[in-house]
Amino acid sequence: DWYSDLLCEEIPLYNEHLSWLTFEGEVEICNQQHTRKFLSGVNSFEWTIVNQKPAWILRANMPIVNNKPNVIVYDENDKKIPDHKFEIWIRKHNSFEEWQKFSGAYSLPLGCIDIKIVKDGLIAYDLFYNIGNLQVKCSNKAIDKAEIEIKNIESFEFKLDESLILKIQEHNNKFSLKVNTEYTKIPTGIKGSLGQRNKKKLFFEMASPFEGIAIINSDGKIIAEEEKLTLANLYGLRILSTSNSDTILRIKNRLKTEVVITKEIKESSQPVISFIEEITRLYYLADAMDYSNKVRLELIEGSMSKTYEITGFSHTLNVEEQFENNFSLHLSEIELDLYAIPLNCKSENIELIPLVRNELSYSIPTTEITNQFIIISTVENGNQLMPRFVNMDEHFVGLCKEERIDQ
Repeated sequence: DWYSDLLCEEIPLYNEHLSWLTFEGEVEICNQQHTRKFLSGVNSFEWTIVNQKPAWILRANMPIVNNKPNVIVYDENDKKIPDHKFEIWIRKHNSFEEWQKFSGAYSLPLGCIDIKIVKDGLIAYDLFYNIGNLQVKCSNKAIDKAEIEIKNIESFEFKLDESLILKIQEHNNKFSLKVNTEYTKIPTGIKGSLGQRNKKKLFFEMASPFEGIAIINSDGKIIAEEEKLTLANLYGLRILSTSNSDTILRIKNRLKTEVVITKEIKESSQPVISFIEEITRLYYLADAMDYSNKVRLELIEGSMSKTYEITGFSHTLNVEEQFENNFSLHLSEIELDLYAIPLNCKSENIELIPLVRNELSYSIPTTEITNQFIIISTVENGNQLMPRFVNMDEHFVGLCKEERIDQ
């Protein structure tokens, strides 16, 4: 002790007080479990344990091998050293087993393995993780869910970590993953661990098994392709896509297909409203009052594609009983505030006239100003009526629609 006290210098490192001892030649350090010998004034070497991690692992806390490690050793000039000029010894991590010289015939144990590399009297230590023949199979992959099955699990315990945006159910080494899309993003990776009971574990991040494209609303609900979208209800909608998958958005008018706008989706979550200028421009290529006028959004990711259609308005007016002053929304039970704008009258009589709502229909309050009106609505939760000309006088003879528009 007096010898150490004489030669050792105390230094602080990361809030710890350590002893610093300068030596020449050879020094041997011992504790209750291990003995390490260090040499000075010799040629050093570097080494690499080739990582054999499977495709389903993005990153891990140590190199991964499949039953047989591949170790490459380099000299001080970074030149590869032939295999016969160094030796590899292995044993289970933190065990009291004897070191075993590794050869191709040696059966490598599973789990965390200590490795000792010996060259010209120099010894280097490292570790790696042997996963053996463990396999992970993904199935039923979608934008918001996936099934994972673990095969050849041997003595391992396999765990995946839940998060705010990911719920996991496990049964007999099968995992059901469900994404909570209200957070408007898909996990880019899933953290987990692999290990044997009471042994050092491999901590890893699994590559995201979720693949696909979708549009979701502000509540995280995935919008079906056949669901009606309008220019007024695009706010809050987001495009979800797989990260780094070169997702493409094609926008075109269903009636005027000659013009196509192509956009690259660069983010895994991108607002639909960010393309409102392109969508609106293509919508007005055709007659805005034509019910069949729609803008088509086509999402393409690899071999997958989804198509959505956007109309200018969510509702149309049923005028079959217009001579009886009876109007209704076509195929809808949603209540909208409707207004009539008088036509064929003096300018001072033009004003918004609220329609009266009955149980299933609307009517225009009695007026002697005119019998011709344009019916419009407010915008409520993305719902809006397509403006519609109505005539309550069956004997009225006026201009046809085309002539009226021209004037």
